[in-house]
Amino acid sequence: LGEIKDPDNAYVHLKLRFRADSTEGYPNVFQTAPVNRGMRMEIAGSTAVVTVRDLSAPDRLRDLILTTTLKTGQWYTLEVEALNGAYIHATLDGHLVADYASADIAMETSQLLVGVGFDVSRAFHGQIESISIIKGHIRHPSPEKFRADDRETTEFLP
Repeated sequence: LGEIKDPDNAYVHLKLRFRADSTEGYPNVFQTAPVNRGMRMEIAGSTAVVTVRDLSAPDRLRDLILTTTLKTGQWYTLEVEALNGAYIHATLDGHLVADYASADIAMETSQLLVGVGFDVSRAFHGQIESISIIKGHIRHPSPEKFRADDRETTEFLP
């Protein structure tokens, strides 16, 4: 899906449907950059998380749990909205499952991929469909004080 060359105020809104046929080997549904430099969705058994680079976290990574009851063979609708240095919101089947705000979110946006992430050994095994992505930059009056309920006041930049 390309890249966003400048990660400052980078915005990604990804929506897709997925069905995992296997959860062995930590498969990744998407990523914004290789290894631990961006944001990715990873599956470990029945747990699905969004992992993002966050400079305020002890190991510089923040895991946002989406579900601990993921089932193979079942379809899920995932929607993730992220603004670098501000917030990440995620819904699973229409239910808000992650709502995290931090000025220290520092995801790279050099490699937006679906169906793989972290490295080639973590390819997703299953089906992904109905992929929709909006990517670019958002200007906000005060990004360091961004609150989730302020999303209506954002301005998209080309």
